[in-house]
This record gives sequence, C-alpha cells and structure tokens, in this order.
Amino acid sequence: MPSGDPLAVHALIAGKYRVLDRIDDGSMSIVARARVEGPSTIGVGNLVALKVLHPELAGDPELVERFRREARALGRVRSPHAVRMYEVVEIPPPCMVMEWLEGEDLDHRIAEDGPLPVDEAVRAIVEACDAMSEAHAHGIIHRDLKPSNLFLTPSGVKVIDFGIAKDAVTPETSLTGTGAAMGSPLYMAPEQIRCERVDARADVWALGVTLYELLVGVTPFESEVPAMVLAGILGRSAPPIRDDRPDVSEKLEAIVFRCLEKDKSARFASASALAEALEDL
Repeated sequence: MPSGDPLAVHALIAGKYRVLDRIDDGSMSIVARARVEGPSTIGVGNLVALKVLHPELAGDPELVERFRREARALGRVRSPHAVRMYEVVEIPPPCMVMEWLEGEDLDHRIAEDGPLPVDEAVRAIVEACDAMSEAHAHGIIHRDLKPSNLFLTPSGVKVIDFGIAKDAVTPETSLTGTGAAMGSPLYMAPEQIRCERVDARADVWALGVTLYELLVGVTPFESEVPAMVLAGILGRSAPPIRDDRPDVSEKLEAIVFRCLEKDKSARFASASALAEALEDL
C-alpha cells in the first residue's frame, strides 16, 4: 500500500478507529472495515465502515464538496432503512465513519439467484421507500437508487451511497454549474436525462425501475447501446412484466408502470405514496 495511506491496515484513525482491512477501492473513494478502539458513542469493539475520498482527488474542490454533501445528507436521514453516518473525520482527505453492514446488495443477489420472489421484491422496495420518505422530507433527492445501492441485511434493506444526492430546491446542475446529468443511465428518470430540476418523483422512477428489475431480472430499457437506453427512457414503453412473471399480479404491474410514467405528474407523488400502494397488495 502507498506510504502514508490513511486507510492502511492497522492505521489508527482519529485515535479510535483501527483499520482492519480494505473492502473496496473504487474510482472515487476507498472503503475499509475498522474497529472502534477509543472513546466513542458507537461503543468500543464495534465495527464501522470508513469511506474516504481518494487522496489524489482531495485537491479537487468539487469532489471534496460532493463528498461532504453526501456526509451531510446521510447525517440527516435516521431511518432504520438508511445506512447510518456517525461522523466525518478530516484526516485529510475527509473520511466518513458509517454503520458496518453485514449482507449483500440486491444487484449481487439478482446476479447470483435471478429475480426475487414477489413478496421479497415488494418488501425490499417498501423498506427503501421508508428511507427515501425521510430523505425527501429533509429535501434530499438520492438520484442514484438501484439494486447495487440497496443493501440486504438480516434486519432488512438499507439504502446506501448518497454520493450524488442533492437538495431538492437547487437546479439540476453539477456543482460547477455545467448542467451535466448525474446518475446511472439505466435508472435515470426522463427529467434527469434532460438535466431538468428533479424532485422526489425522480427517485420514485428509480424505485420503479429497481422493482421491475427485481421481478424480471433486467431493467425495463436494457440495451448494450447507451443511446438506445436513453431513447427507451424518453420515448418507449417498458415491456410487460407478466409476460415473464405470470405470478406478478396485474395490480403490482400497474404500480410499477405508474412509477415509470414519462410525465412525472402521473407518477406517485412521493415514496410514501408508493409504499402505501405496495402495502395494499
């Protein structure tokens, strides 16, 4: 590991977090598993996850601000179905101390086992809606909901990775004002692609795409050609779910397709409204 790496194994962060191993080394950040060894409200001996911006990116003010914005967003969401953020440590670069999660994300679950049973798929989205209802109440739009950001733990689903979350009252632009769309194309709402202002209904769209994928095994606008994905989101209807999953009720299919309305005014107005519809099944 690089000399001076703050997340090197056995490093002690802020005098109380002992790094045990590195879990992920992505393009933007490094994630490590650590144990609490010093005075902390978390409790000595408990495990935490440390997420730190890559040191070579720490000189980019936009990326540092995006990282800190994720920490602020997470710190405001206290739902049991959102990953908990405990504190930010400026080591530097800034490091988030978060809840350690045991389990797997739903993307991995689909890859290993295929589409989920209907009740499990619905339950996962209802639990994600719980987290997003609270986030939306605080004016936070996730903008990147997808199976890989829904982590399945023994106590249920946890929404993770608020890295491109935004405040609902600001225009849909990058931090530098370029107007670049942000998100994962397969799950982006039409208004995201068009770089328009987004609200909670963009997350409702992404939850609908995710539920579709949990039930069918592929996203509704799947294509190897990126331009075809975007064209489908903007102008094509999703293939019927019941053609592949006859055990899916007509009512559940209708709920998914309401999430996927191109006109956001025709979608569920909120994550809580979507959850209520699913719970009524």
